[in-house]
Amino acid sequence: MKQNLLVSQISLEKDWSLNILDSRIATITYQGVRKTTYFAFNTKKEAELFKDSVLKIGACSAVVIRKSERLTRYQYECKCWHCDTDLILHLLERLNQS
Repeated sequence: MKQNLLVSQISLEKDWSLNILDSRIATITYQGVRKTTYFAFNTKKEAELFKDSVLKIGACSAVVIRKSERLTRYQYECKCWHCDTDLILHLLERLNQS
């Protein structure tokens, strides 16, 4: 059974939206097409490990670690481009099991 993954959607500019999938995962879309994905972490070290892992397996084309701007419950976030949908779904599933 398919579940609804969208927790909340915030309109940004014309046709741009921030889509909160979980307190640790969000996407930015333009006209419904995903442009970037954000993953939140408590520490910079966790973010660095994530960045290294996803780039190594080719799950994202680029990753920038920064102080959280989108997922502000956490200290750091990885802003990712061309993130594999399967990675997002896998991580959402893991978060829902914990």
